[in-house]
Amino acid sequence: MTDIHELLTILHSINRWLVVVSGAIAVGTALAARIGKHRFATTGRRLTWLFLATIVAQAASGVLATVTAPSDADVFDSDTAALLWHALGGVLAFCFVATALIRANRTSTDQVAARKSAFWTGLGLLSVGSLIFTVPLTAAVVATLAATGSAGKEQGSSVIGHRSEPGTQSRS
Repeated sequence: MTDIHELLTILHSINRWLVVVSGAIAVGTALAARIGKHRFATTGRRLTWLFLATIVAQAASGVLATVTAPSDADVFDSDTAALLWHALGGVLAFCFVATALIRANRTSTDQVAARKSAFWTGLGLLSVGSLIFTVPLTAAVVATLAATGSAGKEQGSSVIGHRSEPGTQSRS
């Protein structure tokens, strides 16, 4: 089970960059079609589908990596809020890109399809970007708060809720 978990974690890690690259290309193509550089009809829709497919693959590998994690593994360092935020961001990205495809397919002109796709796919790309950069940022903020919050305390509970042993100082 651990080998499968490690493989899925590696796939999840690699695929996030495929999501970012395919999203950037899809948004760039939609914007280029919006200003009239080329037609959006075939290429733009295919690239948006590719972006959606990489998001689905990312979600599947993330869910499977979480499910196959060993019982002693700390998924998101046992931070349920971070795990739920990460999952919500993935669902939002999926919804934005799916909306881009639906709205682009329901339009009569190429320019309108490109505009709608650029907007909704751009929101999906922002959602994906927030997932990549908020997890390390949140961990850094929590570590900083834990270090500064417990430095001035003699004994008792620290910022992260751990009690120090009697007769010892709180660790920072």
